Amino acid sequence: MTGSPLIPVANALLKYIPELLKEKDPLKQGYYACALAYSSAVKEVFEQENIDHSAIEIIVARSNPRNIDMFGFTLENALSHPFINYADEVLKRVIVAFKIDENKPNKLIKNIHVS
Repeated sequence: MTGSPLIPVANALLKYIPELLKEKDPLKQGYYACALAYSSAVKEVFEQENIDHSAIEIIVARSNPRNIDMFGFTLENALSHPFINYADEVLKRVIVAFKIDENKPNKLIKNIHVS
Protein backbone atom coordinates (compact mmCIF):
# COMPACT_ATOMS: atom_id res chain seq x y z
CA MET A 1 0.00 0.00 0.00
CA THR A 2 1.43 3.37 -0.95
CA GLY A 3 1.44 6.46 1.24
CA SER A 4 -0.88 9.36 0.87
CA PRO A 5 -0.26 11.56 -2.19
CA LEU A 6 -0.44 14.50 0.21
CA ILE A 7 2.71 13.47 2.08
CA PRO A 8 5.17 14.88 -0.51
CA VAL A 9 3.15 18.09 -0.68
CA ALA A 10 3.07 18.35 3.11
CA ASN A 11 6.82 17.74 3.32
CA ALA A 12 7.51 20.41 0.70
CA LEU A 13 5.14 22.81 2.42
CA LEU A 14 6.96 22.34 5.73
CA LYS A 15 10.18 23.45 4.04
CA TYR A 16 8.58 26.65 2.76
CA ILE A 17 6.41 27.64 5.74
CA PRO A 18 9.28 29.34 7.59
CA GLU A 19 10.08 31.47 4.54
CA LEU A 20 6.43 32.28 3.96
CA LEU A 21 5.86 33.26 7.59
CA LYS A 22 8.86 35.56 7.87
CA GLU A 23 8.41 37.09 4.42
CA LYS A 24 6.20 40.17 4.32
CA ASP A 25 6.57 41.00 0.62
CA PRO A 26 3.58 39.50 -1.24
CA LEU A 27 5.62 39.12 -4.45
CA LYS A 28 8.22 37.03 -2.63
CA GLN A 29 5.44 35.02 -1.01
CA GLY A 30 4.10 34.45 -4.53
CA TYR A 31 7.52 33.18 -5.63
CA TYR A 32 7.59 30.66 -2.77
CA ALA A 33 4.04 29.53 -3.52
CA CYS A 34 4.85 29.05 -7.22
CA ALA A 35 8.07 27.22 -6.35
CA LEU A 36 6.13 24.87 -4.10
CA ALA A 37 3.45 24.23 -6.72
CA TYR A 38 6.00 23.61 -9.48
CA SER A 39 8.05 21.29 -7.26
CA SER A 40 4.94 19.32 -6.30
CA ALA A 41 3.92 18.97 -9.97
CA VAL A 42 7.42 17.73 -10.88
CA LYS A 43 7.32 15.12 -8.13
CA GLU A 44 3.83 13.99 -9.16
CA VAL A 45 4.78 13.54 -12.83
CA PHE A 46 8.09 11.86 -12.00
CA GLU A 47 6.28 9.39 -9.74
CA GLN A 48 3.76 8.63 -12.50
CA GLU A 49 6.65 8.00 -14.91
CA ASN A 50 8.57 5.91 -12.31
CA ILE A 51 11.48 8.36 -12.37
CA ASP A 52 13.58 8.83 -9.25
CA HIS A 53 12.87 12.33 -7.99
CA SER A 54 15.20 12.38 -4.98
CA ALA A 55 17.39 15.06 -6.61
CA ILE A 56 14.49 17.31 -7.56
CA GLU A 57 14.94 19.62 -4.58
CA ILE A 58 17.71 21.36 -6.52
CA ILE A 59 15.23 22.47 -9.17
CA VAL A 60 13.37 24.96 -7.06
CA ALA A 61 15.58 27.38 -5.18
CA ARG A 62 14.37 28.83 -1.91
CA SER A 63 15.51 32.20 -3.14
CA ASN A 64 14.79 33.97 -6.39
CA PRO A 65 18.17 33.73 -8.17
CA ARG A 66 17.15 35.74 -11.23
CA ASN A 67 15.01 38.18 -9.24
CA ILE A 68 12.00 37.16 -11.29
CA ASP A 69 9.22 39.71 -10.98
CA MET A 70 6.09 37.94 -9.79
CA PHE A 71 3.91 41.01 -10.35
CA GLY A 72 1.08 40.20 -12.71
CA PHE A 73 1.30 36.42 -12.23
CA THR A 74 -2.14 34.88 -12.69
CA LEU A 75 -3.44 31.40 -13.36
CA GLU A 76 -4.45 32.55 -16.82
CA ASN A 77 -0.90 33.62 -17.76
CA ALA A 78 1.02 31.14 -15.63
CA LEU A 79 2.56 29.12 -18.47
CA SER A 80 3.92 32.22 -20.19
CA HIS A 81 5.23 33.85 -17.00
CA PRO A 82 9.02 34.23 -16.57
CA PHE A 83 8.89 32.07 -13.42
CA ILE A 84 7.59 29.04 -15.35
CA ASN A 85 9.99 29.70 -18.22
CA TYR A 86 12.91 29.77 -15.76
CA ALA A 87 11.73 26.67 -13.87
CA ASP A 88 11.28 24.76 -17.15
CA GLU A 89 14.77 25.82 -18.29
CA VAL A 90 16.34 24.59 -15.06
CA LEU A 91 14.35 21.35 -15.15
CA LYS A 92 15.47 20.60 -18.72
CA ARG A 93 19.11 21.02 -17.64
CA VAL A 94 18.57 18.77 -14.62
CA ILE A 95 16.87 16.09 -16.74
CA VAL A 96 19.84 16.01 -19.11
CA ALA A 97 22.56 16.37 -16.44
CA PHE A 98 21.16 13.57 -14.28
CA LYS A 99 20.31 11.45 -17.33
CA ILE A 100 16.78 11.18 -15.98
CA ASP A 101 15.05 10.86 -19.32
CA GLU A 102 17.08 12.60 -21.99
CA ASN A 103 14.74 11.50 -24.80
CA LYS A 104 11.63 13.28 -23.66
CA PRO A 105 12.22 16.35 -21.46
CA ASN A 106 9.57 18.32 -23.37
CA LYS A 107 6.97 15.57 -22.79
CA LEU A 108 7.75 15.57 -19.07
CA ILE A 109 7.47 19.35 -18.89
CA LYS A 110 4.17 19.31 -20.79
CA ASN A 111 2.83 16.79 -18.27
CA ILE A 112 4.07 18.98 -15.42
CA HIS A 113 2.18 21.94 -16.88
CA VAL A 114 -1.11 20.04 -16.93
CA SER A 115 -0.65 18.42 -13.52
